[in-house]
Amino acid sequence: MDKEYQCRQIQKFIKGKYRKDIDAFCIYQWIERCHFHGCWDTGLSLGSYIPPNSLDSHYHKRLEYLLSECRRNATGVDKQYVPKIDSNIEVKRPLNKFPIFENSSNETLRQIYYVLYFMWKKDQDFSMAVQSCMKVLNVKDYQTVCDKCARRFAGTVDNFKRWFSQGEILHRLNTKFHLKPQDYRIFEELSAR
Repeated sequence: MDKEYQCRQIQKFIKGKYRKDIDAFCIYQWIERCHFHGCWDTGLSLGSYIPPNSLDSHYHKRLEYLLSECRRNATGVDKQYVPKIDSNIEVKRPLNKFPIFENSSNETLRQIYYVLYFMWKKDQDFSMAVQSCMKVLNVKDYQTVCDKCARRFAGTVDNFKRWFSQGEILHRLNTKFHLKPQDYRIFEELSAR
């Protein structure tokens, strides 16, 4: 199978397609391929799709090594996997460096990060921030991003807005997702800027 075809398959999977047809071992092989080609960030984001104890212990040890290498070499953006970004959005860090979270809820945290970015740094309300996040991350459905902030994190949009206005977001994120120190620092830097 050629490299470009495999890369397209991986990207379709990360965007939410073909999940029912892909098992843990196939994702493991994709992570190996990403490691081989130096696509560290993509390999790291695939790691969150492998459930615990879904592979035998030999493969889990190898997987831990591959993901630690990806984490060590991650830059934030794989050269060949840079998503298309709407040029009408004026942002600095999110376009230059996509945050990579060590937490297994990487995609959820990434979407919450961008919504918070637009709310904190661009003074957008929640609805506009979700729409801006959709453009940056190339998400087609408004409800997808809204659900990550509300249902998966705060329970409701009103809770999310209240926590944001009261300055509780960082504490609530840490409580909900048990953030690792690096993940906590990413959100802490965002709130400080």
